[in-house]
Amino acid sequence: MVDAACRCFARYGYGPSTNNLIAETAGVTAGSVYYHFRTKRHLFGSVCEDVYGKLAKRLDQLEPGNLSVSGLLRLVMRAALLIGAGATRMNSTGSPICSRGRCSMWDR
Repeated sequence: MVDAACRCFARYGYGPSTNNLIAETAGVTAGSVYYHFRTKRHLFGSVCEDVYGKLAKRLDQLEPGNLSVSGLLRLVMRAALLIGAGATRMNSTGSPICSRGRCSMWDR
């Protein structure tokens, strides 16, 4: 449900992403969403925790070396963008190491 909510919030925004839309995207009933997350606000909090956790994990893999502040910021932004792209790890330059071919768009 958290992944489905993340996709809905990213695509439609917080307001238009109803619990019914999130449930439909997740393939569960709306009652299930309400059971696990009392409100959309609680669900959004779980989405934020998940995304920030994934971002922190990606950043732990980076070896910034002697990068400038702008270079380091580029790596951080790239890591944030790769969260949903299917990259399981990043190499020392911040490029994705893909799994299951899900981030082929980043390999060009």
